Amino acid sequence: MYDQDVNPSKYNKLRSIYKSYLDSYIALYQLKTEKEEELMSIYKMIKTELIDSKKYHPTNVIKDILDIIQYNNRYAKS
Repeated sequence: MYDQDVNPSKYNKLRSIYKSYLDSYIALYQLKTEKEEELMSIYKMIKTELIDSKKYHPTNVIKDILDIIQYNNRYAKS
């Protein structure tokens, strides 16, 4: 059996460090809208939290979005 030696405080610390990354990608994977306002808010979050802060290269974001579209293809037009 797998011995679970995961310290919750370390996990919480990592979650807080990568909060902007996680929030952005959760929003992309759970995208269920065609409303311009909601799409713009996700775009602004990705732009400010990942791209402008230089945490994640724009090319990587584009690749990830193209991968996510495969799983969420109902909303690919948006």
